Amino acid sequence: PNVKITNNEYDFSGSVSNFDEGLFTCAIGGNPLFTTIDLSPLTGSSGWLSFVRPVSEDHITLMYAERGSLDQRVEVVDSKTGCHLGHYFGEDGYCINARALNFFSSSNSENNHWKSASHPISWQPIQSKKEGNGKFSLSQRLVGKVLRQNVQRKTILLGAGCFWHVEFALRRLPGIIETEVGYAGGSFASPTYEDVCRGETNHAEVVKVVFDPNVCDLRRLLDCFLAMHDPTVIRAHGNRAQGSGQYRSCIFTIDPEMGKIATEAVTDCRKQLTKVLSTDVKTLSLNSFWVAEDRHQRHDERVKTKSVNDIKTLSERDWLLEYGRRSSSIFGSAETVQVSVDDSDDDGMARMMI
Repeated sequence: PNVKITNNEYDFSGSVSNFDEGLFTCAIGGNPLFTTIDLSPLTGSSGWLSFVRPVSEDHITLMYAERGSLDQRVEVVDSKTGCHLGHYFGEDGYCINARALNFFSSSNSENNHWKSASHPISWQPIQSKKEGNGKFSLSQRLVGKVLRQNVQRKTILLGAGCFWHVEFALRRLPGIIETEVGYAGGSFASPTYEDVCRGETNHAEVVKVVFDPNVCDLRRLLDCFLAMHDPTVIRAHGNRAQGSGQYRSCIFTIDPEMGKIATEAVTDCRKQLTKVLSTDVKTLSLNSFWVAEDRHQRHDERVKTKSVNDIKTLSERDWLLEYGRRSSSIFGSAETVQVSVDDSDDDGMARMMI
């Protein structure tokens, strides 16, 4: 019999038109690999599933045989774990061992979050790669839908200077799902950028960070945040009183438990630096976060990046080496480096607090 059962026991032995839409991930490591949209009706022999294309070409690696080898098939391996998946046959697509895959249906309503091994480290391929018409493909949209159903999400607001640069840096941390820049911590409803710049609303420029706590632990996120600027300096464009000014160092949490972790992170940082920190820690409702104008969203990614390497997700160590602004970091025993800041196109309002 032509039996095709995945590692988590989904049966694809029948017609490909009879299955729920969903996502196939590597059975080891959980790397998103293929979707049912790209499942070929020309599925091969028993135990194998055929796909037209992967979710993202950098999620798989093609291993070509050495010249003279009796087996000239092109091996397909998972880029994240190196696990053997199957073989690539050019125009005939990818022939993948069903048992090397787990399947997750897009119609799943149980809301059972995946184990940490099944979480994507980087969300960049899902959010950044669009077709020529500027829209996500059906396959990309399906990947995003399944991931959002199965991955736990938490939100925090972080401010450390100009939100252009803070957002750009934070988006490159592993486990960051999405970001949005805006204003928080003030007393004025629906402020504009011009309102905030006049210094009359007491809002800070902040980045709303949505993250997967199974990949990007809150404490580690906060340690990285505190390492990317000097939290002992009160630099607040105009009003330099602690706890005020649009460029102030601030952490706004949405629940008391996150606030406790934030306070502990700031306290440990103060002990390490043996200086008083200016970082403002408060618990706020997300209703008091006001989204900034479109021209500010992912500004540096749109304006300054020249290649995908400029926005790719980094390991935590490489991130600290790239964005650490202090001579030492409280992030484990890692040492950060002093990084120069290019202000050649800066209008004076767009510098990170250093």
